Amino acid sequence: MMGAITTTKIYLRAADLIEAFDRSTKDGTLIAVNDQTGDVLVHNGALRDARRVLAAHAALEKMPTISYCLSTGAQALNAPGGPKASLPSGIGDRTPPTVAIDIIRDHCLGSGTPHHIQLDWVDHELPADQLSTANGDTARIIEQLADLATNPAVRKGGHVVAIFSRGGLLGQQVAQLPGFAVHNIGLPGQAERRAALEQMQQSERRPLVLAPDFDADAAARATGALRLYDISVMREHTSPESPLTLGIIRERAQVEFERALQGIARVDTTQVVIGRDLVGLAQLRLILEDHALDPAIPIRVAFLGSPGTGKSFAARGLATHLGVPLILPETLKEQWVGASERNGARFLATLESLEPAVTLIDDQNESLSADRERSSHGDTNGISGSLTGLFLDRFGDPTGMAGVHLVIASNYARRLDPAMKSRVKCVAFLPPDVDDLAAQMEATARSRSWDLEPGSALRALLEHPRRLTSRDAVTVLAEARTRAFRAHRQLIAESDVVESLTDYNPGVDIAVERQTLEALEACTFTSHLPWMAARHFGEAATHPPTYLQDFVHADGSLDRDRITERIDELEFQRVR
Repeated sequence: MMGAITTTKIYLRAADLIEAFDRSTKDGTLIAVNDQTGDVLVHNGALRDARRVLAAHAALEKMPTISYCLSTGAQALNAPGGPKASLPSGIGDRTPPTVAIDIIRDHCLGSGTPHHIQLDWVDHELPADQLSTANGDTARIIEQLADLATNPAVRKGGHVVAIFSRGGLLGQQVAQLPGFAVHNIGLPGQAERRAALEQMQQSERRPLVLAPDFDADAAARATGALRLYDISVMREHTSPESPLTLGIIRERAQVEFERALQGIARVDTTQVVIGRDLVGLAQLRLILEDHALDPAIPIRVAFLGSPGTGKSFAARGLATHLGVPLILPETLKEQWVGASERNGARFLATLESLEPAVTLIDDQNESLSADRERSSHGDTNGISGSLTGLFLDRFGDPTGMAGVHLVIASNYARRLDPAMKSRVKCVAFLPPDVDDLAAQMEATARSRSWDLEPGSALRALLEHPRRLTSRDAVTVLAEARTRAFRAHRQLIAESDVVESLTDYNPGVDIAVERQTLEALEACTFTSHLPWMAARHFGEAATHPPTYLQDFVHADGSLDRDRITERIDELEFQRVR
């Protein structure tokens, strides 16, 4: 007996448009489409733009389509197999849009046949920065759109009206009018990209040719920042002699990503190999080992600790290990009401389209993870709280944003929103001991092809112990290399490291102790403490650093009461 055949429904952006169309035929809502990407969509085995997706569906419903745009006037958008639209008279190349809209409306109402009406590029006629003081043609167009959305005759006649914004989001004065249903078209998801790639590969006119070791699944994962239109353009230049490769996609994706987000975020392409460029940090390796056991659950972690302990570097190592891009938000927060939330929504939508990916939220973007109660005191517009709430909404469920791994890196564990803390694994990053410092200096030398005398870093640190961060260790090594060059040597000798150590004056930051203890206080699992993770891997560093012995029990667990007591003491000293 043959097994039952199962099919998986692929989510397509066109399906949302068609659903909005069908809903409009029932309740008369006006479809407002924010087509920011200008992309083509997968629809019935073809790639069509949003207007033609709706026109093709209207044809199936036996409805002719009339499309109007200021630059082209009124056009019949006839789909194969559908009825032919008759165009109204009286619309020329100089007809004002206010007049043209009324003519099209009256023509359709008088025809006795349900029509699909498309008004394209309405954002050109309704610039958002003028809507608050709208007058003249702008005010009249708003009135006309409101009439189309609520006119009983339009609804009774079964007409479906769609307006398209291409250059910018529709202003709230328009989008929130009664009878409007706003639909945003973002970048395609991985499933839609996979379906589009298959169609392009099967094209008779110009088939897409992928490199032999680069299949459609891999291409679908790699094209996250791209529109289907961008992929189709690359397809035109492929051949068996010049196939599409991962390198070509990454180069194009970087350009398109920057274009799409316009400074809101960037891709960090730094490759950090765990075990080569990144040493120690058993807690990071344990997180990756746990994830390998259940890769369907995305990684959600907060790396907490004082500056220079390798938190951001570890995020890069995590992304490199998983083989996915690292996305960094940059300037989401703006002073204008609503602008920050729109930036956040665009960032999250792009992240989702890029999956799988890692995003790193650090203290430069603390508004995305800040304690909403604290931030409300100094944030009169509530921007930080709104952004934190937005991220909590999307990352609140362990499987939400399933293809996006979240890393929060913060020097200030107590500044994180409690709800955000409860949704991630909080992991402490501590100032390294002598062995880790020496290992980090050796790893840095290897990654930069510097010639460091074997064992010299550890011997120098043992003879001249200093409380340094990993970042300090790299600074000392760079200075040692400079001293070697002054002596006309390529080899960095132990004496160069010793001289640099004794000469280095990083200063004493009284905040480091508090930041370290706050990171420990926030730790979610005892097993992810650095020394406990080292025990898991059978490594040597199975005891806490000496400066933490007063805060750790004999079994390696934390004395949380003592930690909290000491943090309170430090806070009292700070404000005294």
